[in-house]
Amino acid sequence: MHDYAAILQKVPSEDWTRDESGAVLSWHRCTDWRVCRDAADRLYVHLRRHDIPLAGAHVTAPVLQKRLPGAAAPYQRGNGHLCVYLRIDRDDAEECALEFAEGGSVPLAAGEMVIASGCRRQRLQGAGHVIRFELDLPAIARCGVLQLQAMQSSEVPDSVAFAAITAQPIEHPLPPPDLLFEKIQWLDARARRRNRHESCPAVRRFLVERRPELRHQSGPQNDS
Repeated sequence: MHDYAAILQKVPSEDWTRDESGAVLSWHRCTDWRVCRDAADRLYVHLRRHDIPLAGAHVTAPVLQKRLPGAAAPYQRGNGHLCVYLRIDRDDAEECALEFAEGGSVPLAAGEMVIASGCRRQRLQGAGHVIRFELDLPAIARCGVLQLQAMQSSEVPDSVAFAAITAQPIEHPLPPPDLLFEKIQWLDARARRRNRHESCPAVRRFLVERRPELRHQSGPQNDS
């Protein structure tokens, strides 16, 4: 998007929101930008190419973020399964990278897109204008646990966050205990009926032991 700078110059200062650290300015009215739609399409194509199921996938509203030079934002986890960063400025002189709290970083060059797991504590370092959005993949894992305040704590290792979302049920939640007990009782009753049926002498002779000759023996006798 070549004219993004001209658009942002016209944005009133009160439309920008600042995070708690004061290091990141965000603008939430870029949803209709074509670059945002293209980024979501690129993400879907990438996931399909890797055979990742997209059933129920949901993309959060994109946010344009501006990093302030010299300010360090804290490490944070995402609220979704995947966090996507797309750098839209064309200034190769400014360095920008996605850093992870437990080590490692990925450079984010001008015009590039990076996909990271929401379970990892991460932050962007350097200057630049970056569009950020998230993607939920219910067919992979339940990401609701990442939205808990306790999981956003810096004391929780990334491995614990990853185990927490994969431990959530992928299908519908379990029914109430009363329904479970009724189902268990019904299964027990069916098992008892099946055991009685299989232990019945007639069943064992004719079906289990396959002795059809007993049918003639058990039939009416003709004394004539």
